[in-house]
Amino acid sequence: MNNSFVKAHKQTDSKDDLPLSPPDLHFVDTAIVNVVNGDRQQPARAALDSGAGVSLMTESLASHLKLQRYPQHIIVEEAYGEGSSKHFVQATLQSLDDPTAAITLKLAVMPKLKASQPPYSKQDILNDKSLKDLQLADSELGGLLDLLICSIDRCKCVTQDFTYFPESRIAVTKTMFGWTIHGQITSHP
Repeated sequence: MNNSFVKAHKQTDSKDDLPLSPPDLHFVDTAIVNVVNGDRQQPARAALDSGAGVSLMTESLASHLKLQRYPQHIIVEEAYGEGSSKHFVQATLQSLDDPTAAITLKLAVMPKLKASQPPYSKQDILNDKSLKDLQLADSELGGLLDLLICSIDRCKCVTQDFTYFPESRIAVTKTMFGWTIHGQITSHP
């Protein structure tokens, strides 16, 4: 698998599935969050992935924040990081806009997360006029990841059901970190 969230989809004849061609991209929810450890904090890009089985943090972020390590050996076989993790950390993730919107998570420490979000501007994705003024939790919509929030933890972060926009083939979700966006993108930068 390549080093991005880009997932090739096969075309389908099912009326329940949207037909996609290989050039289409699947965009995963991301948010810029403050990761806090006592008086230390660091902004970081997190992917909120409804399909991930374990939450992950990069070694560099854990070291920078001087997070206490707890022994735990797990094998990670996901699109974001493959290999083993010998430690986990507990870290608090806060909204950039509202520090009271926070969650403490247990995250496996990986040398790095091999996935990154494809670089897109808000205008490339938000074709629907009602979405143009949406304040996103990750305004850059792309780049390297520091954190992966797994499906169980993602559910704890979502504050409102998502809204799907069939014309744009994207959905927006309100989370404690702000609005996130996910879906299929057909216009490429």
